[in-house]
Amino acid sequence: MYSKSEIVNAGKVLRENLTREAIPAIQEVRGLHIVEAFGIAHSWRDAHMLPLLRVRMELSRKLKHVEKDAVAAARLKRMASIRRKLQRPITLYQMQDIAGCRAILRSMKEVDRLVAVYRDGGSLHSIQSEDDYILRPKRDGYRSHHIILKFCGNGDEEIFNRQTVELQLRTRLQHAWATAVESVGLIRHENIKGGEGDANWRRFFELMSSELAYQEDRELAPTADLPREDVRREIRDLSKQIKAVSTLETYNRAINFTENYGQTYARYFLLQFDYDTREVYVQPFYNYEKGAARYVEEERTSQKRNTVLVEVNKVNDLKKAFPNYFLDVSAFTDKLKSVLSPGYKSSQAYDLSWLAAYR
Repeated sequence: MYSKSEIVNAGKVLRENLTREAIPAIQEVRGLHIVEAFGIAHSWRDAHMLPLLRVRMELSRKLKHVEKDAVAAARLKRMASIRRKLQRPITLYQMQDIAGCRAILRSMKEVDRLVAVYRDGGSLHSIQSEDDYILRPKRDGYRSHHIILKFCGNGDEEIFNRQTVELQLRTRLQHAWATAVESVGLIRHENIKGGEGDANWRRFFELMSSELAYQEDRELAPTADLPREDVRREIRDLSKQIKAVSTLETYNRAINFTENYGQTYARYFLLQFDYDTREVYVQPFYNYEKGAARYVEEERTSQKRNTVLVEVNKVNDLKKAFPNYFLDVSAFTDKLKSVLSPGYKSSQAYDLSWLAAYR
């Protein structure tokens, strides 16, 4: 286990623009070789896996008493995302969402019940902080309730008590919105959820966030705090400009899911989205260490793929848990059609049943 100063220093190396010309100077200033810095960062990320599994298992137990059809899943943050976040005034040691666990629930009623369970001391782990992005949505329209848990282990697991796990609790509508944002970002190679990329698409998602907030009777996106008719009018105008419906429907048709895992009882899966072919590759692992080693190797060598290591209860939960990797934006597209065409009848009854067993 590395010291705090070693982890912080490694993060300072990773936040740099690691061009071939710049690397010698960075290594001299930091006194740390690039390979060693990445090794420390990967080790620090791996040290979050056991706390993440414990939090995810605890969440699954609580969900049985709140909404039995809800499913929890977990992921370790991609190294590319870690490096991008290090551009902010934050150190690698301070980063609280390296380990992330998420639950998708039917409605705000269930979200509020689950939040109350944690606030009332229902967790073995302590609440370090909360960000209620449902009560106070982000500027881009993102809505979810975040709880940062400080891992509390006993015996041999006390060594992991430095680690935190970010818990995200959101409704199915909120998740459908977030999935669409990430899917569009994947295809366009734009960090839309990070406030970058095409301005029209970003505005479109701000407006759709407010439209969904109206349906859930919650706070609107601060950049789209408008009467509902104005929100819908602007959605209709923007949708024509960016060809939103046809574009999103193309995503659903273009995906090629490579089902090479067969029937498996593995819990760890490497998900890879290929930017060029739009194929999703799935590789199962029964052992975390082997999956983590492959994760690191793929991040290093496969620049044309977006790779993430995830944990779910069963393989059938993969698409429900991570629909953005499969470009499954059907629920969001369905909702958009209902805005554009009043009286539109959903082909799937718009009950989001495809998300009923979400991670």
